[in-house]
Amino acid sequence: MRARAAARPLEPSSVGEKILIVVLAAGLFLGFAADGAPPLAHDALAYHLALPKLFWREGRLTFFPWNNASAWPHLLHFLYLPGVAFGVPQTAQFIHGF
Repeated sequence: MRARAAARPLEPSSVGEKILIVVLAAGLFLGFAADGAPPLAHDALAYHLALPKLFWREGRLTFFPWNNASAWPHLLHFLYLPGVAFGVPQTAQFIHGF
């Protein structure tokens, strides 16, 4: 049997690889920073977060006359419900980011 060579730690070997690692790390950092910010967009506040919260409070899917989007609920938004129910709407942005 041949002896195995000692494992070397992974290190970037060229300047291009180092730049790529820095750019990817910066992108991840900025993505997580943006996901951690409170939702401000009208779409997020009026539909994506408000409707699951209203349905949660009502205890069922129902129509709300002041919000036409409640006539066609997007069941995918119910993935955001645990965060909305516990008062942490930023979880919706983290889930949506992935």
